[in-house]
Amino acid sequence: MRRLLATLAAILIIASSANAGAAHVKPSGIRGHSLGETAATFLSLEPEAQQEADACRRHSDETICASLLAALDAGQRAEISLAGPMAFTLDAGKLVRLTMSFDAVVDTATAELTKQFGPQPRKTTIPAQNLQGAKWKNQVFAWDTPDARVTLYEDNDPSLQGHRLLLVVESRTQDQHNTISVQQLAATSSE
Repeated sequence: MRRLLATLAAILIIASSANAGAAHVKPSGIRGHSLGETAATFLSLEPEAQQEADACRRHSDETICASLLAALDAGQRAEISLAGPMAFTLDAGKLVRLTMSFDAVVDTATAELTKQFGPQPRKTTIPAQNLQGAKWKNQVFAWDTPDARVTLYEDNDPSLQGHRLLLVVESRTQDQHNTISVQQLAATSSE
């Protein structure tokens, strides 16, 4: 009986320490934003979005305002693009996705992201070809954290000026059908 109680006590201690560690996981994020931040926190960090929301509340009859106000006030899903390289997705009153395009050397970007998001990422090479027959290889790097999927897409299309990188930091709480695909990444980076 004593041995059974000692075993149960050990299991409880291990389980509670594992849960305590999980409770203190720092949310994944980028440029001051963190996945799971509230719509109010998002607006406080993005003055341009706050100005748009205020304008929409004054003139709510504009069609573009319906989606923004539904996300901010009713917890519906909306994608918010502002001037600059970042786009945001709010769902259920929380930030669930950050998307950012930028110019950088992929080796430098992956090194920095590995420092922030953990061990060396999975790397996938995607062969590509244009209508003229030119061939190249695009790359996708993926990190998994306790709360997020982090994807860096490098489009090496020789017709593009430089090699744009697209970073997506997305909450694990999102349904699989909401996860961005490689095809979506390719379409977004070529715009």
